[in-house]
This record gives sequence, structure tokens and C-alpha cells, in this order.
Amino acid sequence: MITTDARGRINSVNQAACELLRKDEEQILDRLLLDLLSFAELEHRRAARQGINDTLTYGKSCRMDGQPELRFDNQESIYVHGRIAPLRAQDGAIIGSVSVLEDVTKQKRMQEILSYQATHDDLTSLINRREFERRLEEALTRRVGDSHHILLYLDLDQFKLINDNCGHNSGDQMLRQLTSHLSTRLRHTDTLARLGGDEFAALLPHCGLEVGRRIAEELRDLVRNFRFNWGGRTLGMGVSIGLVQLDDSMLSIVDALTAADSACYIAKERGRDQVVVYHHDGDEEQQRKDLISQAAHIRESLEQKRFRIWAQPILPIHAGEFDWGVEILVRMLNEDGKLVPPGQFIPAAERYNLMGHVDSWVISAVCAHWQAQPELFERMDKVAINLSGHSLANDEFLDFLMREIDNHRLPWHKLCFEVTETAAVSSIEKARHFINTIKERGARFSLDDFGSGLSSFAYLKQLPVDYLKIDGAFVKDMLNDRIDAAMVRSISDVGRAMNLHAITEFVEDLAVVEALRKAKVDYAQGYGICKPLPIEELADYHPIPLMPTLANKIG
Repeated sequence: MITTDARGRINSVNQAACELLRKDEEQILDRLLLDLLSFAELEHRRAARQGINDTLTYGKSCRMDGQPELRFDNQESIYVHGRIAPLRAQDGAIIGSVSVLEDVTKQKRMQEILSYQATHDDLTSLINRREFERRLEEALTRRVGDSHHILLYLDLDQFKLINDNCGHNSGDQMLRQLTSHLSTRLRHTDTLARLGGDEFAALLPHCGLEVGRRIAEELRDLVRNFRFNWGGRTLGMGVSIGLVQLDDSMLSIVDALTAADSACYIAKERGRDQVVVYHHDGDEEQQRKDLISQAAHIRESLEQKRFRIWAQPILPIHAGEFDWGVEILVRMLNEDGKLVPPGQFIPAAERYNLMGHVDSWVISAVCAHWQAQPELFERMDKVAINLSGHSLANDEFLDFLMREIDNHRLPWHKLCFEVTETAAVSSIEKARHFINTIKERGARFSLDDFGSGLSSFAYLKQLPVDYLKIDGAFVKDMLNDRIDAAMVRSISDVGRAMNLHAITEFVEDLAVVEALRKAKVDYAQGYGICKPLPIEELADYHPIPLMPTLANKIG
């Protein structure tokens, strides 16, 4: 607390004020209050001068707004909150003023920290998604005339492999280093943000399309050439970038971000590590809209119970063996009750993270059918159920799967779960944990579409599977293509060397069966053996052994 006379000179001060102002009482008394309060900002100095004048001249009480910064001779500073009020004599005459100051530096610093944390990403110190969306909305609102902005959506390619193979610490360190480099390719007016995970966005205000494209290409080159050393290993990656010109057709941040995400998705579909400019009326954009529409249909079909399970038999090729089984397939009905081909809704389910819900529905449906008709499944050696990469990496789904199977008392040893090679490789540690956990219960595993990835054999030793399901692309033309036939034989040979059974799909006639027999493949599946059929019709299906004599005769 500080008091002054009518001229504004200090005539008393308490100990708390001396400590706050970093001065002894002798250094404070008889000084002008305005000289003592040395505010850092000009606006606060002017406000203080006006406030003291209004108090001593007109008897007004004034507050120090905005937590002004008070600076001392040694350049130390604090933030204060205070009031100035008049002192009056008994007759009401103004004889001075009294100022009450409070040090609010800690509160101010805490507010700054909280404000920073609310708007910035903890890992990279870039602004976060919430703050980026606020700035994007502001940019869209303030567009004037022909002033256009550019939005870039960046998604790192194969970043998940780095996390899975080297650990999340390496991934975090890489992101910190990479993002510090990315900022060097942007203009000082541009904004770079981390939206989450390995997804980033950049807002380029007042930027033409060609300049925006050049900046995007520079960012792509930087990421492609970036190298990160971790544990003696040199790691690299690429980035897919979607570019959107924020013209008058972009009415909201939802429109803008959806378009940018769409262009980025197209970049990934084209092979990754490239920049794609969004075109509202392009064919690929129409495909994206179709996927969005299908995703909505999938959600409705799940809610309205318009999914069905079908089955396709898998038969042994060699004489003397007859441990046949089926692969469980999922079908969706539209609002008219007609079947929707899997090729129409599965891509949408995968793109919009709905496959986990579909997988859960299939597991529950198989359990219900098995419990209601156990005799339908007792005659089979194995029942194969497909699992998506999303489910494979989800611990909650693993718990759900084990709970459903145990609650319905299904025999684990008859169950075989199929996972695609790409899904398993993209999350190798999660896949290995999932497979080992289920195999402990007695179930088996099949690696689907084997041979479709470039790293097939390298990763095979890390995955404790029982079956290799050879990619059907090699099987379809193996009678006419020597390379395809050689691939089938090679995969079969590797499988036998590792005590794994080989299964082929897309078998369209018995002539292919004979070729597979010579390649020592163990099982066959396809339209040439039996088309998929509703699970209810499986009771009337009676498999016929694929005898060599019959195959030779037909072939």
C-alpha cells in the first residue's frame, strides 16, 4: 500500500510495498508515484498517468487493467494488479491518493503456460489441431476479394513402421527433429500445425496456387531426404500431401479439411510421397464421395442389422486328406434387401475405420450361429475368420474376441483367423502379440494375400502362423504365366520348409487344382470348387474330394 499527497508525491509506504518494489522506504518516500511505477508498455504508462490525474483532480477510483508489467532498474520485472483511490479530508477535499498493488506474476506465468498448452502440441511445440482450426476459420472468414489462401494436409508415409520396429521413443524424437526442419521451408506468415499422430497441416495465407505447390514440393523433398539416426540405424520416410486452394467454394473449415484430407488420401492411393492438388469435380474426388456415402451405409447397416455371414469351402488338394473347412465372409444388404458386393463397402470400411465394428459383428454372428447349430460346424476341421489390421492392433478387440469365444463355448482348436500380410507387417509387434495370445488358446492363424508385399519372406519368421494363403493374383494366371507359377511353387516350398500349410484362393477350375497339386500346395479355395454361399445353406453342402484322376480328366 502506497499513499501520496495531493501533488502525487509518496508520503507513506508499508513493508509489503517495499518488498514488491525492490526498494527501501527511504528510496520511495517523497518520490512522484508516476516516477516510481515504471511500466514496460507505453499504453500502461499512459493509463497510469491518466489514472493518477483523474484520482487527484476529480476524485475517481481507477483500476490497473491488463496486469501491466512493472520493470525495475536491474531489468527484472513483475506483473501487478492494482487500484488507485482518492484520500479526502473531513470536508471532502482531495488531499492525496492511496494505491494498492498486488504481485500477480505467478498467476500471469501460469496463465501463459496454460494458454500455451491449450494451443500447442506437447511433443513438437507446433500449434495443435484446435488452434489451427481456429486460425483456419479466421482465415476463411476474413477473405477479401480475390485473396486466396492455401491449405496443405501432410501425412507421413509408413511412420507406423518406425514406431513398431524401433519403439515410440524413436518416433517421438524423429518427429521433433523433422518438424523443426519443416518450419524452415515456410514463409514467416505461414502456420504449421500437428493435427495428431503423424498428420500435419500448413496454412499459407495470401498465397497463389503455384507458390503453394512449390512450397508443398519443397516440404515433400525435405521429408524424403531427411535421415534420422537411432540405435545405429538410419531411418527415413516420405510424406503424402494434399493441397487445397481456399477459394469461395470452401465455406467452412469442415469443407476445407475434408477436401485436403481427400487430396492427401488420393496421394497415398497413387503410391505415396507426392503432392496432389484437390479438384472439386475430379473422378478421384467422386470416388472419395462414394466412399463417404458407403461409410454412411455401413453404419446404417450395422445399426439396422443388414449384415449377413456367408461361407466358402476350403478343400485339401492331396488324396488321403480330408480336413476341409470354410472361410467366413461378410455380406451387406442395401435398403432394398439386395446384396452389396464386398468390393464396394470393404474399401470404405477400411478407409473410415469401420472394419473393427464389422469384425466385431462377424465374431458375434459366428458365435450365435455356432451355438444354435453346432452340428453345422462339427464336421469341419477349421473355420477361418478374417480380421482387419485395425482389429489386430486393438487390445480391446482382442479382449472382446476371447470373451465372445469363451462365453459361447466355441472350440478354439477349430478356429483359424486370417490376417492380411500388409496388416500384419504394418503393426508387426501388435500382430505378434495378438497371434501368440490367441494361439495359446489353441486357435490357428493364416497369413492372407501372401506374396503381395515386398517384405513377405523377411517378416515371415517373425509371425507364428500356421497357414500361408497365396495371393490369388498369382493363382489366376499360373497356367499361362511361368512367373506366376514359379511364385506359387516358391511360396509353397518356403511354407513346407517352415512346417506351414499353403492355401490358394481364386481357383477357377480343376486344371488349376492339378497345377497346384504339382506345386505341392495343400488346400484350394475358389469358384471352381464352390462359390460362396449363405451360412444357412452350408448344411446342404457336401464336399467332394479333389481326386487327381478327376482333375486330370477335366483338365
